[in-house]
Amino acid sequence: MSKKAPIPAPGSRILISWIAWYKDYIQKEGQISEITNHNGPTFDLHRRYVNSSPEATYHKHIILTSAENGDLKSVTLYSELQNNFPDRDIELRPLDVRDIFDFQELKAKTGKILNEFKDFDIDILFSNGTTPMRMVWVLHHLEKNYKTRLIQGKDRRATKGDPGFQVIALDWEEFPWRLEARAEDMYKTLPGEQGFTLTPILESLYASARKIALSHDPKVSALILGESGTGKERLARFIHDHSSRKSHPFETVNCAAIPDTLAESLLFGYTKGSFSGAEKDNPGFFSRADGGTLFLDEIGDASPYVQQVLLRVLQERTIRPVGGVEREIDVKVLAATNRNLRDRIQEGKFRWDLYWRISTVVLRLPELKDFPAEEKRSLIHNFLQQKAHSALRHPLRLTPSLEKWMISYTFPGNIRELENLITHFYVMAGNEVTLDDLPEDTREQIHGHSLQLKDIEKAHILKILKMENNKYKPTARVLGIAYNTLINKLKEYGVYQ
Repeated sequence: MSKKAPIPAPGSRILISWIAWYKDYIQKEGQISEITNHNGPTFDLHRRYVNSSPEATYHKHIILTSAENGDLKSVTLYSELQNNFPDRDIELRPLDVRDIFDFQELKAKTGKILNEFKDFDIDILFSNGTTPMRMVWVLHHLEKNYKTRLIQGKDRRATKGDPGFQVIALDWEEFPWRLEARAEDMYKTLPGEQGFTLTPILESLYASARKIALSHDPKVSALILGESGTGKERLARFIHDHSSRKSHPFETVNCAAIPDTLAESLLFGYTKGSFSGAEKDNPGFFSRADGGTLFLDEIGDASPYVQQVLLRVLQERTIRPVGGVEREIDVKVLAATNRNLRDRIQEGKFRWDLYWRISTVVLRLPELKDFPAEEKRSLIHNFLQQKAHSALRHPLRLTPSLEKWMISYTFPGNIRELENLITHFYVMAGNEVTLDDLPEDTREQIHGHSLQLKDIEKAHILKILKMENNKYKPTARVLGIAYNTLINKLKEYGVYQ
C-alpha cells in the first residue's frame, strides 16, 4: 500500500494530509466515483505547491486514510500521484479509525505518526478532513511537542497565479488554555435565543446529533421521532447550526399540509408562465434550502403521492421546477414525526424505501413525563431564567406547592407546554407565583384530581382519548400501551362504551 523509501534524515521536511473524500474524486450523479479529481486538493497540492520553493520541498508526503487497509478510492488516488509525480516519495497510511468524529481516537492515532517524525520539520495540510480531524491538528500544533506548520489551501479564484497555499500562524495565547476540558461540556447549553439547557437524559441524544452535523455527506439523513412538543425542530436546528451548512438556509416544510395537486410547485418551484397565475419564477422548498438544510416535519402524515415525489428527489438529488429544466441540488434532509413509521409501513400507509432514505440515523426524543424529577426541576428553573431575560424582569419565584405540582404534572404538551406555562407566569403573575396563577383550565385539573399517580394517569389518558376523538387504537398507540390495557383502564374509570 505504501512505498518503501529510506527514512529522511533529521531536519528534513515532510508533508502530512488526510484524503479529502468529497473533493479528491469526481462526483457522478451525486455519487463519489473512483476517478481522481486533478483539481482536488491532494493532486493540486503536488501540481502547484510541492517543490515550488525551498520551503515547500518535501522528502516525503504521507497521505492518511481512515480505512483499515486502505480502499479502492485511496489506492486509486495514490497510484495516480505515483504515476504523475514519480520523483516524489508518497506514502499511503491507513489508520483504521473506527469513529472519524472521536477526538481521542483521532488524536492518539495521528500522534503516533507525528511521534515517528518528531525530529523532523512537519507541514500539515489543515484543509482536508472532517472538523474533528482539523481540530486535532490544531491541538497537536499548539502543544508544541512537534515541529509542525499548518498550511491551508486558498480559493483558486483568489490566487491570481500564486501557488494557492498559505501558512496558518497560531499562538497558544489565542486559545483558552482549557480547550479540551471545555469540549467535554459543549452540549450543556444550546447557543442562541433558545437558551435551552440540556439535562442528562438529553445529552447523549444531542451528542449523536452533533456527529450528524459534522458529517459532510448530504445523503446522511436523520429521522427525529418524538411526541408533539418534545423539541423535534429544536433538535433539527441544532444539527444545522453545528454543521458546515450553518451559513446557508434552514427551511421547514409541513409535509401533512402539502396537497397532491401542488406538491411539485411547492417542493420544486415553478417558472413564469408555466401555468395560469404564474406571473414570475418562484423557488420551491428544495431550491430555497440549496446548500443548507431542509426539515421535513410531520413526514409520517405525508400523502402517498407526496411520499413518491420526495423519494424521487432523495434518490436522484435533482429537481425539475414546473415548466423548468432539471438541475442538481445540494440539500441536507432532516425529517421528523410523532408517528410510528414502522407500523404505518405495515399498514401500507408509508413507503419502506422512503423510510430507509430518511433514516440513516434515528433520534428519539423523550417525553417530559419520562424526565427524572431533578431534571424536570432543572428545566423549570432554566426557563424561569431565560424568560426573565426576554421579559426584562427579575426571575420569578415559585411557591413550594406550585413547584411540587409542576414536577408531578405529566405535561402532555411536553417541553412546549412547560415553556408556554412559564411564559404565562411572566405575563400574568407577580414576582411570587402560586397555584392560583395557573391558567384556568389547568387549575380545574388540580381541583378535580389529586396529585396521586393514579389520578394523574387517569387525567392524562382521558386527555389523550379526547385528542384522538375517542378512538381507542390511536389513543393506545399514542400512550405506548397495549390496546387491551387501555380498554381495562377505561372500564375501571367507567367511561368505556
